[in-house]
Amino acid sequence: MTVPKGGVDRLLRQERRRQGQALLIAAACAGAAAAAGVGLLGLSGWFLAGAALAGAAGPAATQAFNYLLPSAAIRLMAILRTAGRYGERLAGHTAGLRAGAALRAGLFARLTGAPPSHSLSLVSGDAISRLTEDVSQVEGGMIEDAGLWGAAAGAVACLGLIAIASPVAALAAALVLAAQVWSGRRLAARARGLARARLAASSALRGGMTRWLTMDQEVRALGVAEIARTDLRRLEDLRAEQEYAGWRQQAALTGLLAVSTAVCVGLVAVLSADAGPALMALAVLAAAAGAEAGGGMLRALDRAASAREAALRLDQAFPDPVVGPAPPPLRGQSLSLRIAGAEAALQRTDRLLLTGPSGSGKTTVLHRLVGLAPCREGEIWIDGVDLHALPAGCARALFSLAAQDAPLLSGTVRDNLTLGRRLPDDALWSALHTACLDTRVQSLPLGLDCWLGDGGVALSGGERRRLSVARALLRPSPWLLLDEPTEGLDADVEAEIVRRLDERLRLEERGLILVSHRPAPRALTRAQLQTAMPIERTFAEHPLLTEVQI
Repeated sequence: MTVPKGGVDRLLRQERRRQGQALLIAAACAGAAAAAGVGLLGLSGWFLAGAALAGAAGPAATQAFNYLLPSAAIRLMAILRTAGRYGERLAGHTAGLRAGAALRAGLFARLTGAPPSHSLSLVSGDAISRLTEDVSQVEGGMIEDAGLWGAAAGAVACLGLIAIASPVAALAAALVLAAQVWSGRRLAARARGLARARLAASSALRGGMTRWLTMDQEVRALGVAEIARTDLRRLEDLRAEQEYAGWRQQAALTGLLAVSTAVCVGLVAVLSADAGPALMALAVLAAAAGAEAGGGMLRALDRAASAREAALRLDQAFPDPVVGPAPPPLRGQSLSLRIAGAEAALQRTDRLLLTGPSGSGKTTVLHRLVGLAPCREGEIWIDGVDLHALPAGCARALFSLAAQDAPLLSGTVRDNLTLGRRLPDDALWSALHTACLDTRVQSLPLGLDCWLGDGGVALSGGERRRLSVARALLRPSPWLLLDEPTEGLDADVEAEIVRRLDERLRLEERGLILVSHRPAPRALTRAQLQTAMPIERTFAEHPLLTEVQI
């Protein structure tokens, strides 16, 4: 399988070199299995026909006929075919699955290093489904690479056996097989186009279902259920039409293979009739096996073409990262923000409160710090370096973000806290204690290893938010970013979290940037700096702020 020049091509070439020995073994085994299969079928036909003729010729011919050597050859070919197929599957899947694992890791690395606007566009359910299918096709293309060599070996063996009976018949069979592959590739190309249309229709139907189901209550209350049904029926009819077109194309391809097999066998039977019944049986059965090999070659070429198209789509979805000069090392010792005409200069252990009406861009500032949103020129400076001039996400290690929407993995408490890292239980319990969630987790079955379900459904909204805070505390970064960390909590729990956060920030000497509309968390900033000057005086006269108005 060859793919267009791009990132996926480079990844696959690297894996081909790494898995070269396994791929070579798979190709050799596939060729041996295909050749043995053709030989088994042709030799069996010759043996049965020869034995029948010897039996009809009388006792002398029967005794003179050598049964042992053909029988041994038939058994040997059966063993070679079985062993070859096993070896091909074992070596091919080993190479393909290892390459697929490396491909997934490489694509994920590209996804995390891509601009956030691009990365976040690929996290919808439909986009993930399409990307998953494309990766599987590329992986399957490598697994099935050996099938092309096997089909070619089978076709060569077929023509060789037919040539024993009649070279003219072998030439005719070669022409039929070539026509079969050429016609089949044209039909398969059209089938792939129909498959893309079918995928688009299915995606449209899924999108329509999701859109209307998420508005189920409004649809019922406003009396537009019939409009929703009409829209979904239209999308379903479009999908069904594409399905039928695909099935008709597959039926045409199957019919082509059947007709070409019949033509190949018929021509070989006619052209090899003068060779005698035994060799004619050998040639006819070899022609049948050759037509099957031609179908296998066609399927292998079709899979390779599908894999190339999938690789091209992956290259478009995961473009090569822009390689520039290495950014300067950042330690996060100083941080300057210039927002809406105001300026705040912070040192590593300072604490900053961002305030302003909803929608004024407070959360956006946090997202810009961690590289989830593009940074404007001159807006954020870290250690004297403009963040706008640096690659996206290069300062991400300096910040730990507890986001407002508190996204959780579908996994255990431990999974959500560690995110794949190996952390001691003491550290996990300490973070949960700071977030006032340790008692709740202790009450769960299996504690840290309790399964939280899809998106943490076993926890309430406030508990999910606190788990997100605990997760951020476990990241060893100089700055902690909290976005509405106590929203929806009782006053007593909120006050206790604020007190414990203050103690932990002092102990770890971490800076804080806080977004909150509630008065209690603001004590975190007032606890660090005993000033609450009006903004005009603060920006003009004081470099260390407790509040920035956006």
